[in-house]
Amino acid sequence: MLAPLAGWSDKVFRLICREFGASLCFTEMVSAEGVVRDNLATRHLLESDREDRPLGIQLFGSDPGVLAAAAKKVVELAPDVIDLNFGCPVKKVVRQGSGAALLQDIDRMVGIVRAVKDAVTLPVWVKIRSGWNEDVSLDVCQRLEEAGVDGITVHPRLQAMHFKGAADWSVIKKVKKAVRVPVIGNGDVGDWRDAKRMFDETGCDAVMIGRAARGNPWIFAQSREHLEYGTMPGDIPADERIDICTQHLNMAAEQFGERKAVKLMRKHISHYLKGLPLISELRAQLLLLEKKSDVAKKLEEYKNILGEKTTSAANTGDNHDRISSWAGE
Repeated sequence: MLAPLAGWSDKVFRLICREFGASLCFTEMVSAEGVVRDNLATRHLLESDREDRPLGIQLFGSDPGVLAAAAKKVVELAPDVIDLNFGCPVKKVVRQGSGAALLQDIDRMVGIVRAVKDAVTLPVWVKIRSGWNEDVSLDVCQRLEEAGVDGITVHPRLQAMHFKGAADWSVIKKVKKAVRVPVIGNGDVGDWRDAKRMFDETGCDAVMIGRAARGNPWIFAQSREHLEYGTMPGDIPADERIDICTQHLNMAAEQFGERKAVKLMRKHISHYLKGLPLISELRAQLLLLEKKSDVAKKLEEYKNILGEKTTSAANTGDNHDRISSWAGE
């Protein structure tokens, strides 16, 4: 599954991850208050279509009534799952009493789940961290199961850890043994090997992939391939990475308009092409471009230059001069 990544999990990125085998994708975390007030920015975060299914909409907030009202409203968009965020560690979310702050008030968490369950007939899931400053995952998950939750995603870090330190997968295993609802494991799944290891070590029902999917939708296909056939997927060739990056650019332009897409794609391009030669030079050049056609042309030039760089590894003639010129040397 693709995690609800703030600033990343828009419709275009979800569609690309689905193309490579993500079985369920989530929207970015969406404010329940924003949904109820029909906030324009919130509406943009919820944009989807029929191809973007199955879909989970993740809501955050601290008021049971507001979250129930928001859940009722997003049901009109026909998602497959309503997900409640009880784990976001970001300060501006925590200050509102939302996200991971609710790990300090389990009664309120239970009240939120019950209110949302009463409001909708869709499956209601939750995404939690292991605790605020101590592990309370077992108590939390058992109480939420009693309240009627239909699925639990466990990110086994404390709030204070944010994304530092190692995720303690033994917490996922402990929760899986303690509850009957599906348990989704999340945290430190960096590649297909980690996905397999999480299944093996925790017994979880599904694996949710977050940050490792940025610029790497292949992680879903590779994980599926290894799980189903036992094959050992290799590295993705540079030309394929550039081609999918260009596809992402074109889809983003259709969805968001050229100007926004070009700016948005800067971070995506950095992740798609991370580790390739001359990437710092490419990034510097892309910062100067404002048209989609110019970015696409630059990516195509970059792909050709990489091909020439490879073929000229043993020949430092004219190709070296062209590569140096392109890189601004």
